[in-house]
Amino acid sequence: MLIAFVTGCFFSLVICVVRAIYIYFTTGANEFFYSLFSVLIHAGYFSMYMLFCILIIVFVYPKWFGKDKWARIISYFLILAFLTGIFLCASKIGYATAVLILIITPIVKFKHRLNLKTFLISSVFFLTVFFTMVKIFPKPFERLNNVFTTLSSKNIDKTSGESTAVRLLIWNECKEIVKENFWLGVGAGDANDMLQERYRKNGLTGALEHNLNAHNQYFQTAIALGLVGLLTIIFLTFGMMIYAFIKRHILLALFSIIIILNFLVESMLQTESGNLFFTGFLCVMLAHDVLRLRDSSTENFK
Repeated sequence: MLIAFVTGCFFSLVICVVRAIYIYFTTGANEFFYSLFSVLIHAGYFSMYMLFCILIIVFVYPKWFGKDKWARIISYFLILAFLTGIFLCASKIGYATAVLILIITPIVKFKHRLNLKTFLISSVFFLTVFFTMVKIFPKPFERLNNVFTTLSSKNIDKTSGESTAVRLLIWNECKEIVKENFWLGVGAGDANDMLQERYRKNGLTGALEHNLNAHNQYFQTAIALGLVGLLTIIFLTFGMMIYAFIKRHILLALFSIIIILNFLVESMLQTESGNLFFTGFLCVMLAHDVLRLRDSSTENFK
């Protein structure tokens, strides 16, 4: 299942790249960016998928394929491809999550080799790569500038459809709905209708036009199911992370960090793309220690 997921994400990335290249050479249009590039799935979700693929390759593939030369070469190639894909998807939460996970992963993976010299060399290397990318490909980083501009703004235009601005406006409405329906919520079937009514009432035309949900799974659950639902989703996510650290299940721990960060800006369980990803891999990793499956399989064959 894990290998099939990595393979599927890779060929999905290939489709997006080939399509963008074809359009560029036939029409001159540049569709190597954000939703224009990620045509098979929302760019934020695709970034999340590819980041998890990198974790599978880093932590699982060495256990399953050992020191096989070709497996190692393919792994390096896939990691580079997925990093490129995350960059082209230009999702703000995708960038933020990738940076955090890619800082934690080497520390965990190579902690026995870490020293001050290695840290300084790695820091200089990654900072050089980062600023080079900013200079060569400024457009994806413009979306990050919009975040800081919006956060520093005192008055946000209620008609705005810009992703960061509209989220801040939506979250203000979510807080009011939660206050009014704290204990029981409004019901799962009425949550989005309640949001639409608030958008209409308070002039959030950008959110209303696109029929947006809460864009935060914690708010979405609290609006729908009240306090019990909110506590349940907190237990599922933060509890999963605590459990993973206690059991030293590093893949599950990093998976939980990815989920929590994306839950903060997306109502993931409102979509098939998020729901299947979360529940599917959560169940797999809770039921099996994937880093030891190869050993147990070998014993069974013997």
